[in-house]
Amino acid sequence: MSYHQGAESGAILKEIHKDGSPNKDLDETVDLDMSVLLESAESQTLSYASPNSNQSMDTNEEDDEEDDEEDEEEEEDSAQKENILRPEEVVCDVCEVKAVKFCQTCTLSYCGTHVKKHYTVPKLQRHTLVEVTGDLEERLCQEHNRALEVFCRTDQILICSLCSVTKHKGHNVVYEEIKQSGRPTSDRDQCQRLKLASVDEVLPPPGEIQFSSVTSDSVSLSWGSPEGLTGAQNFSVTWGCDGEEGSLMVEDGCNVEIDGLQPGEKYQFSVATEGEDGSHSRWVSASVYTVVPAPRDLQINQSGANSFTFSWSKAKELEIVPLRFLVSYCSPGTETRSANTEDCYRTLSGLLPGSQYTISVSTVLNNGKQSKPLSTTICTIIPVPVELNVDSVDTTSAAVSWSQPPGLDQTQHHYQISYHCPGTEPHITTTSSHSITLSDLQPATEYSVTVCTVLENGRQSQLVLTTLITTIIPSPDQLTVDSVDTTSAAVSWSQPPGFDQSQHHYQISYHCSGTEPHITTTSSPSITLPDLQCGTQYSVTLCTVLENGKQSPLMSKTLTTGKEVPFKCNFE
Repeated sequence: MSYHQGAESGAILKEIHKDGSPNKDLDETVDLDMSVLLESAESQTLSYASPNSNQSMDTNEEDDEEDDEEDEEEEEDSAQKENILRPEEVVCDVCEVKAVKFCQTCTLSYCGTHVKKHYTVPKLQRHTLVEVTGDLEERLCQEHNRALEVFCRTDQILICSLCSVTKHKGHNVVYEEIKQSGRPTSDRDQCQRLKLASVDEVLPPPGEIQFSSVTSDSVSLSWGSPEGLTGAQNFSVTWGCDGEEGSLMVEDGCNVEIDGLQPGEKYQFSVATEGEDGSHSRWVSASVYTVVPAPRDLQINQSGANSFTFSWSKAKELEIVPLRFLVSYCSPGTETRSANTEDCYRTLSGLLPGSQYTISVSTVLNNGKQSKPLSTTICTIIPVPVELNVDSVDTTSAAVSWSQPPGLDQTQHHYQISYHCPGTEPHITTTSSHSITLSDLQPATEYSVTVCTVLENGRQSQLVLTTLITTIIPSPDQLTVDSVDTTSAAVSWSQPPGFDQSQHHYQISYHCSGTEPHITTTSSPSITLPDLQCGTQYSVTLCTVLENGKQSPLMSKTLTTGKEVPFKCNFE
């Protein structure tokens, strides 16, 4: 493998010298190398000259020359044998034989003969010679095919002299360390040595960089004052990230806020003390990731017994940035489950009814950096009983039934029933079946009945409500007039059915035509009506009366008192 720059290389070096590059000797040394190439070409031309040009010489001289030529041929044959090239070896750029040295300054390979001037000519002695190996490409700039003879302290890499005045222009670079080392070293050794070496620093560097605030688009940093310096100081600040670079000057201060950065990216910041003459101290560097903004407006759109749907919005700073979201959710006592999505909504299914879930959404950039999670909690609903029906009602009881809620086939649950009439405390009972008979109701009374589903953890569904009215109060049965005389009558009746345990009494009203009714009450199933008029027809009504004052329909009966018999006197 050979590398050729030729005259073109010299032109580039001279142009760099005009730009102020410290490689001021390169234009002169290139002329020396060109003389080596010209000398080689001249020697080859002479070797093809005609032998007739020496006919004027005497015979002895010719004989001596023939002897010398034989010796030279033997030496050349020996040298040619030594210079037989293997496929992986490099040829001399001057004479096409095996190269033994590579000059990083000339960027040329030399054989043992043509490298000698680099040891004898003073200006060439300053060049950097290295052993010829198969990895010469690693010792050259891949962009300009030039020797890596400059160390960029800003980016901590070896560069060529052309890079130092192009894309590394303005960086803190070191030229003389490599050139004057006087020994070949690998790129890695050079980098390590230059990172650790104490370059003749006129200015002390700033103190360690501290980051006081980091947001999605800005970084606030500060640094310590240089040791040994008093008064106001100026500092050069540079930063960069994946081709994005920036720099500024900070005057009379040790802190700065840099904005306009990209979220979730790693930025390297470098600070150096700057002298009045434009010189720089050693650079102090630190790196930090900008914050990845979290999603916003997380809300629940729909919730069911076994699933729910929720949505969110992108952070405003990331509206046009390619990204995805990491969605995580769990309930107490269970493992966290996660999923990725590029959408701004998600439906989770296969959940447990009546369970509390914590859901979190994080922004994830293409570089893998993610935001802090945006979280909320939600409870899946407990399905309510369906089709609550009143199957039957009588005066003191009612039968109600319902259907099992959907989605609870695999979930342990029961039902809670509550019923009451106005002005009374609710009566609560539970059952695991889908029907129940409500007892001890009051006749002719409206009841509110509610049913809900109850899980094992005690959580309840919403209530299902219905109303019912017990039947009318039964009237007394078999109202009978047992006896009647001129001024009184005895009546009786049977107790209404279903009132064995109910608090009630009876109201009796009786009157004759043209008079106001006479009303009385009794708790027994019979009564004697006094103070009647003889020979008069009376209308008697009877009803059942509950404690709440409600009355049954009236039962009626008529009776007629007996006439008074005249008193007879017998005179004998």
